Amino acid sequence: MAHIFVVDDDEQLLRMVGLMLERGGHTATLVSNPIEALDMMREEAPDLAILDVMMPGMNGLELCQELRMNPGTKEIPIIVLTARGPIESKQEAMEIGADTYLNKPVTSIELLTNVDDLIAQKSAGSTTADAAQSSIDTAPLQSESIPCQTIALFGFSGGIGRTTLSVNLALELNKQFPGKVCLVDLTTSGGQAAMQLRMQPTESWDNLLSLSDISGLQIGKQVVEHESGLRILPGPLMPRSPDIMTISALKKIYSTLITSYQYVIFDLPSVLTPIVKFILNKVTVGLHIVRPEVMAVQTAIRVEKRMISKGPMPANRYFVLNQSTPDAKLEASTVQRGLNADIEFKVMYDRSQMKAVHQGTPLALSAEGGPLNDGVAAITEKMLELVLVKTP
Repeated sequence: MAHIFVVDDDEQLLRMVGLMLERGGHTATLVSNPIEALDMMREEAPDLAILDVMMPGMNGLELCQELRMNPGTKEIPIIVLTARGPIESKQEAMEIGADTYLNKPVTSIELLTNVDDLIAQKSAGSTTADAAQSSIDTAPLQSESIPCQTIALFGFSGGIGRTTLSVNLALELNKQFPGKVCLVDLTTSGGQAAMQLRMQPTESWDNLLSLSDISGLQIGKQVVEHESGLRILPGPLMPRSPDIMTISALKKIYSTLITSYQYVIFDLPSVLTPIVKFILNKVTVGLHIVRPEVMAVQTAIRVEKRMISKGPMPANRYFVLNQSTPDAKLEASTVQRGLNADIEFKVMYDRSQMKAVHQGTPLALSAEGGPLNDGVAAITEKMLELVLVKTP
């Protein structure tokens, strides 16, 4: 465990980085004033410092330079963390003496990997100059790193199997990024996602709504861990009104989670509330779930027209034809003609699904194949491909 100073004048981001470090087993001292931070580090040097660049009074690069000039702090590993452009700013930071440079927003795994690597170098007796040169030679630019991918599953008719797909997709992605995937149940129908995993959490995002100021630490306390390593932010344990979640609370939840996980998956309610509009406008991918049945397709057609003309519209939107009952009322070709769009993914009926729900063991946890696992695997493969898409 290391003692780490984090210096950033943005109080919310300061708390988020502190939370990520604490989850990684470190102790964080959070300081919003860079001049005060310099005095504190001169009195007692930390094991590592994380500095924001754009701060009043003294910017992060000036603070880095001051630390390198002081005999008591010149060997501290330094990470520069900022929203500024990656190439020129990275070179400038390295010339001044930073060990590495990361762009905001940074994921928890990315931050902790860099922190642990630098601390290991320090423990092994590496000099600051050697560590900095190694970082320049071998560390990828932040613009080439993997950004957090956010996925929303939505549909506005009943019985489409949206939650089942959300749970199984989250489990599949968690196999690729263990412990780095969070499923957010934004439905208000009684914690269905957790129930499918045979979990009975006492925590839920409902507990946050009574707080006057929601912090990243408080949000983190509501996230529960499944035995698979998948993290879940459960919905209300008892049915609530669809509009109980507020936009202000959701913004804090969203900004906290995208700095902590590689994938954040939102299971959205089947009502076009303000929170649904907010999420669909923010996420990397929206998966529109459609059941091959007349009423469900007609609803999807109306929703699609509305989204095209007025929004909300995700950055990437794909249709998923999910046959959640034994008999499909409509052929896929008929659904495509009605939607006037391609159906990218098809999930066929799986007779094992009902048993899986009753036992609380989603099919994604089984090593066996099957229609549902095959369909979810195809979606997962596409989501992994999208990791390579660079976001601004």
